Amino acid sequence: MTKSTQHQTLTACALAATLFLAACGGGTVVDTTPPTVAITSAAGTGGAVTFTFAFSEDVGVSFTADDVTVTGGTKAATVTKVDATHYTLSVTPDANAGGITAALTAGKVADLAQNANAVGGESSFLPAITKLSFDETTSAITGTGAYGGAVPTVEAGPAGSTGNALKIVKPAGQEIWGGVYFTTGGVSFTADRKKISAKVYATRANSVVKFKVEATDGSSVEVAGTTTGAANTWSTVTWDLSAVDLAKTYKVIAITPASPTTLMTSLLMQQFPHQH
Repeated sequence: MTKSTQHQTLTACALAATLFLAACGGGTVVDTTPPTVAITSAAGTGGAVTFTFAFSEDVGVSFTADDVTVTGGTKAATVTKVDATHYTLSVTPDANAGGITAALTAGKVADLAQNANAVGGESSFLPAITKLSFDETTSAITGTGAYGGAVPTVEAGPAGSTGNALKIVKPAGQEIWGGVYFTTGGVSFTADRKKISAKVYATRANSVVKFKVEATDGSSVEVAGTTTGAANTWSTVTWDLSAVDLAKTYKVIAITPASPTTLMTSLLMQQFPHQH
C-alpha cells in the first residue's frame, strides 16, 4: 500500500509539472505567413514550353492549372507536382504566337494553414527564332529601343507586302549609325544556318543595312547586308553571320540602316550554302 501510494503521488506531481510547463511556454505557434511563388520557364518537348512554379512552402492541393493565366499558348489541363513546393505546367504555343506568358495572381493558392498568397508571379518565354515576323499575337521581341536618333515603330507595310513591318526612320541631321535594337528568346544558329535574310523596303536605292547579334556574355558580331534594290521597292537582304560562336547564345539584335527610312517584314534564318 505504501509503495502504491508513493507511486500515485509522484505520478500526480509529474502530471502537474507537465501541465504547468505547457501553460507557461508550450503553446502552439500559429502560421500567419502567406506563401510566395517564383515562376521560371524553359523549352519543353515537342515545341511545348514548361513553366515551373516554386512555392516558399507547401500549398497542398490548392494549386491547379485553373489558377494560371496563359497568353500566347494553350495550357495543359493539369499541373504536375514535382515535390511539396514545386509544380510544372506545360504550355503549347499558339500558331503565329511569339512569346508566351504564364501568370499566377494573388489569392489563388493557400498554404496548409490556409494563408492565401498575398502577391502573384509571372514569367514570359521568348522562343529562339528561326523566323520572326511582326504579326505575332504575342510579340516575339521585347525591350525595343533606339540609338543615334532613329525612331522604330511597327505598322502595316506598303504595297508589295502583307502584314506588319518594322519601320526605322532616321530623321535628317541624326547620326548615321542610328538604328534599333530588341531582345529575342535567342537566334537559332547552327553549323549550316548562319545567314539571316529579310524582305526590306528602303527609300534610297542601293542602301546598306547593318545587322548585329549580341551574346549574353556581351560579345557581338556585326555585318553589312547585301544592298537593297531600287528606291521605294521591296528586295531581299541577306546577312552572312558565319563568324558567330555556336557555343554562345545570341539574344539581342541591332539593325542599323543607312537609308533615312527602312522597313522590313520579317527576319528569316537561311540555310548556309553547301560547299563543294
